[in-house]
Amino acid sequence: MAEKKNTKGIRFRKKRSIILYQIAGLVAVVLLISGVATFFLIQKSENRLINKSIDKQIEAEANNMVSALNYITEAMVESTFAITEANAQQINSDIAQKKMTDVQRAGDQVAKAMVDAGSFNLENLSVIVPPTAFTGAAYVIVSSDESLVYEWKVPDYIVQAMQSETPYLLRKEGVPELGLEGAQLIILQAQEISFAPGFNLFVVSVVPMQEKIDSINAYYNKERGNVSLTMGLSVFLSIIAVVIIIFFLLSYLIRKRITQPIDELSATAEEVMGGQIDVDVKVHEGGEFQGLESVFKEMLDSLRNLVTRSTENN
Repeated sequence: MAEKKNTKGIRFRKKRSIILYQIAGLVAVVLLISGVATFFLIQKSENRLINKSIDKQIEAEANNMVSALNYITEAMVESTFAITEANAQQINSDIAQKKMTDVQRAGDQVAKAMVDAGSFNLENLSVIVPPTAFTGAAYVIVSSDESLVYEWKVPDYIVQAMQSETPYLLRKEGVPELGLEGAQLIILQAQEISFAPGFNLFVVSVVPMQEKIDSINAYYNKERGNVSLTMGLSVFLSIIAVVIIIFFLLSYLIRKRITQPIDELSATAEEVMGGQIDVDVKVHEGGEFQGLESVFKEMLDSLRNLVTRSTENN
């Protein structure tokens, strides 16, 4: 009989343990989902900050390049168009009629020499006349690629940048009009020429930026990977720690509020089933099973009264 009672008790405890594990598992799943959601939200914010940092880095590189080229291109324009007022009218007339002049040929040679020498890693260097009511569409008058002079249709994005006095453009898709692929930095510098006061030409330099952008991206991607790994491990370990804490807390609460009262009530019921009716039923005030314990206590009191009356009548 004792063996049977022990077996029942063990089976009952196992069932309660399964419930505990199910609750802990459910909590773990909820925490895991919230942890993953939090991870991706933080990662999204982190990526946004990193992308801003990359843009700032590229902007700094572009500004450095603009500053470095400013003095050199200004000197090139001054030396190329250092002409007398007597020749200015003829040169203006020839350029207006899109005739090639010796001044332009000299400028082409200077620009080509700079590109061939690898100065600032230049891909192209051109001097462009912006569109006006007198000149009409924008056109090239000096270039490191002589075939572009008067012939190249200046792209709209360069024309708009000249009109808005934008210092540079970053073309991540390249400059297909020049056959240049990969990210390219287009630097625009307005230069006033001595024989035409108040009129600006634009020196347009094209510098490859893909290698620098790839280098910047590689650095930040490495850092992004390290941060993501650290953050992922932190979230994972935090979830495990919280689940363990909740598991033991639930275990304590279930034992205190559920297991212990049921075990006491079960032990009392087994004593009654064994013929011991003179037992006390402990009622846990405010407990989960206060009602059941009270009913069982009243039932046992009624049973004792019934037995007492039956004994007296006999």
